[in-house]
Amino acid sequence: MEKIEEITKTFSWKDAKKANLTTHESWKSHPDRMLQMRARVFTFRDSFSDIMEGIILREEVDEQV
Repeated sequence: MEKIEEITKTFSWKDAKKANLTTHESWKSHPDRMLQMRARVFTFRDSFSDIMEGIILREEVDEQV
């Protein structure tokens, strides 16, 4: 059986501030969850870029407005 490489990504509050995300309502009301979601999507994109092919999270769409 092939060994699967474990991939870990982080996204900190400092990263969120730098990206101007902390003023959005979802970041104010659920900061831990938003940090977790952002780290998760970076992991997905880095690990499964061929499958993700431009798919973005709903939260990312909301942040673009």
